[in-house]
Amino acid sequence: MVLRVHYLDPPNEHALTQLRTKLTGDIELSTGREIFDGLNGDKVDYDVLIAGFPVRRHLQAPSLSVVMLPYHGLPPETRDVLLAFPQLNVHNIRFNSGPTAEMAVSLLLAAAKGLIPADRELRLHRWVRTPLASLDGGTALILGYGAVGSRVGVICEALGMRVTAIRRRPPLQSSSVIHGQDALRQLLPIADAVIICLPLTPETADLIGSAEFRLMKPNSIMVNVGRAEIVNEEALYNALKEKVIAGAALDVWYREPNRLNNFEQVSPSLYAFESLDNIVMSPHRAFRVNDAELRRMNAIAQALNLLVHGEPLPDKVNVQAGY
Repeated sequence: MVLRVHYLDPPNEHALTQLRTKLTGDIELSTGREIFDGLNGDKVDYDVLIAGFPVRRHLQAPSLSVVMLPYHGLPPETRDVLLAFPQLNVHNIRFNSGPTAEMAVSLLLAAAKGLIPADRELRLHRWVRTPLASLDGGTALILGYGAVGSRVGVICEALGMRVTAIRRRPPLQSSSVIHGQDALRQLLPIADAVIICLPLTPETADLIGSAEFRLMKPNSIMVNVGRAEIVNEEALYNALKEKVIAGAALDVWYREPNRLNNFEQVSPSLYAFESLDNIVMSPHRAFRVNDAELRRMNAIAQALNLLVHGEPLPDKVNVQAGY
């Protein structure tokens, strides 16, 4: 049986060649948006669609049964479209858990050690030796203890931190480490670092607001490598400006260049975070490692090879829940 796969927005030719060479079994791979142009677009058919931002016509192929999102996460606009196609099986392609965990820890250390302002001052030959925060002996609260969050937890423990976490599905047996989301307000006051590795869903949007910041320690640091909207934008800005918390470090933002705004240069927020001295700003680049596309192609190939050989696919997305 031939598995027909269409990659809506394929990568460069080198990466695409890497994907083709990794495929086993009888897989036909087509690419691009051009096949939907003109009258022939009504006759397009395939079994699997690889796409991050499909629209309705991309999901109306008669034989389509599987949609692969070529990254981790479900964009809200994609979820809105997929809700009209409940018969489709939707899966993430996780290829960047390690690099994202590395970024989370890098941001945490940069914020705790004041690396950015120290670098800036020393370039001007000014030796500013502000006392540094120490993470050793502190508590890391990790929101989202999946593929990324669990890796972050291991590194935090190696730094001498106590780790506690919140997960949507905590263990059935009581755990002193992993809790349900209802424990958030009890855990925030004990955290020296709050590290967000959650997906954005209707349940997690605005999870952290002004009330939650007031529960946090004045010396605490917040890191976000999940999605910006999990933290209320205005509340975060005010918490940093008024020194309600010591600092923050973000690799995800409220406004980002993307396909919807033609990748224009945009300010990352409505608020002037760049004017604050207690934030580390990173332009959503955790996954942009040197071999990111090859990692992605390998992960997609592994998934397609499972599918063509009748094996179950991992990382199924619950479209209703949003992740």
